[in-house]
Amino acid sequence: MTIANNVVAKLSVAFVAIAMMFSLVAAPAQAQTAEELQAQIESLMATINALQAQLGMSGGDASPSGVCPYTWTRTLNIGDSGADVMKLQQFLNSNPATQVAATGPGSAGNETEFYGPLTGAAVAKFQEMYRSDILSPLGLVNPTTYFGPATMAKANALCVAAPEADDAAADDAAADDAAADDAAAEEDAGPVLGDGEGDIKTLDQIAADEASLEEGTTAGLLAFEAEIEGDVEIDRIDFFMDNTAAGSQSSDAADYFEGASLWVDGDKVAELDVTDWDEDNYGNVNVVTGAGDEYRLRFSGLGLVFADGDTPQFQLALEAVRNIDSADETETWGIDTTSSNIRFVDGQGFTDTAGDATIQESFTFDPETVAELTVTESTNSPDAMTIEVSDTGTTDDVTVAVFKVDEEAGIDTTIDDLTVTITTTGTTDESAVVRTASIWQDGTRLGSESVTNGGVVNFENLGVTVPADGSTELTVKLDFADADNYNEGDTVTVAFTSIDDATDANGNNENDMTISGTPSADTHTLRQVGVEISLVSESVTQVENADTTNSDDEGIFTVVFDVTAFGDDLYLPFGSSRTATTGDAVTWEILDDNGSVVSTGTTTPSLDVADSSIEQVSSYLVQKGNTEQFTLTVTFDPAASGSYKLRVKSINWNTTDATTTTASQDVTGQNIDTTKETIQS
Repeated sequence: MTIANNVVAKLSVAFVAIAMMFSLVAAPAQAQTAEELQAQIESLMATINALQAQLGMSGGDASPSGVCPYTWTRTLNIGDSGADVMKLQQFLNSNPATQVAATGPGSAGNETEFYGPLTGAAVAKFQEMYRSDILSPLGLVNPTTYFGPATMAKANALCVAAPEADDAAADDAAADDAAADDAAAEEDAGPVLGDGEGDIKTLDQIAADEASLEEGTTAGLLAFEAEIEGDVEIDRIDFFMDNTAAGSQSSDAADYFEGASLWVDGDKVAELDVTDWDEDNYGNVNVVTGAGDEYRLRFSGLGLVFADGDTPQFQLALEAVRNIDSADETETWGIDTTSSNIRFVDGQGFTDTAGDATIQESFTFDPETVAELTVTESTNSPDAMTIEVSDTGTTDDVTVAVFKVDEEAGIDTTIDDLTVTITTTGTTDESAVVRTASIWQDGTRLGSESVTNGGVVNFENLGVTVPADGSTELTVKLDFADADNYNEGDTVTVAFTSIDDATDANGNNENDMTISGTPSADTHTLRQVGVEISLVSESVTQVENADTTNSDDEGIFTVVFDVTAFGDDLYLPFGSSRTATTGDAVTWEILDDNGSVVSTGTTTPSLDVADSSIEQVSSYLVQKGNTEQFTLTVTFDPAASGSYKLRVKSINWNTTDATTTTASQDVTGQNIDTTKETIQS
């Protein structure tokens, strides 16, 4: 039977009884004597009173309708959290005698999921209210802050469906089992306050987690260990703080701190907002004496129970505000507590403070971690290349640069605004050459802007995330104007100019950050007609010069490369001999170890093609859209010993089969060269 059914049934009986009473009273007087009627009325009233007691109308154990039915399935103690903690607070708040708090967090309507000292104190009141069911079976005199098996069993008994009358014996047995479980779990549940004498024997300072406080972080700054003799319950601890600056800078705690928290054996047991700190001239700070008033940090209602021989470790942690005023960052604060600031009660109800030890420390502030960004050209950025542009419309989304942004201070950073600069040569009005610039990340277009004369492009509201100690790559793509607007062979390059708006996870902006790097990408050539060239292979062979001494060598330099024609069919003249000279089709140069062009020494070049069918009368034909493979071989006998390499300088062509060229394309930036080789002269 449910609670609702039980109540309805009992109410029905009560109403029937009341109706019977009035019917009897209204009966003819001659049917019964006055004494008989009075006796029946008293009997009915007794029945009604008994039913009221069963219904909880006379102070019985009524379950709170706003919470119940509910069943707790785990034990709880200070420091725990969860939805079941909020249910427990709501359950306790349903009775004024066990409410968690009158106002603020934990009060009715403001319940939380954190089991703090206030919740523990309310549990203790609940244990006292049902002492015979919870404390007495365990032989305990004083309540605890622990929501253990026996306490949980009683709360569940009040917050679930009322048992059938036939199950009363089973419920009694369950209560006995809960008491036995509570006794068995006593060791795991932690100490309970006995009824003997207790004291805090010693108080010794130990190393805190930190010696300084970084802006925007929380750190433990004052720590001590207590030695417990007998059983005690620590109810209150006071700490005192002061700025040592003697008034030279701000002594207002709110300019430095968000709040404080008390930790015991690594668990947070209480916390205070900075607005809860009491400011007055207490005269208790022993580390230093500042000019302003001191702050008292009072943690009360702790309910921390310790057993004989325990050595709990306490630590006060402070939370610093972000962006402490630069003039205040150099300040030193003092903090202390004394034994007399620690109040406890023993099992006999005697309240005292702990000894006469003083625990004190001073600390300074560390600047908040600020992002450090470095910008470089990515290895994925394209090498110098020839870009085919159209003379009938725009040429869109050509990747011309990839920049890498590294974060090196260990903090996540977001870049919103940045600037790149586009530079063109030949036609120096960048807006005539480039219509639009766009920036991309991981294949997603983040922003697109028109290009004006001068080539400075500002991208805004990008939202680029650079992970802590990580990196990201940003790709710049350009849309080129109709090629009739500029010259054949004009060049374009992009430089990363600046990061204009950025914020790191600590709230610092680009002005606070260290930002370095303004790299430029390679320079690219724009052409309607031309070639794309790529290196296939290269080699250098050193051979002995047969005409001289053994120390005189020659180098045979070989590069194999592909040539692709675009815009038109191209004829590469080979001169009077296909094998003895390169003619005008390819120009090349020998470079020394310093990168200088070598003008002394003898060379014997030859140019061969993989497909002989492209040989015309005076040239090699590379048809539009086709790719042909060439092999350039140069035997070089230097005038002086040194390190040398071969580099292809240009590809030259005509649009007809002729021995002369009408156009030349510089390819020195495209690395069609060999490695260096040391050659003895």
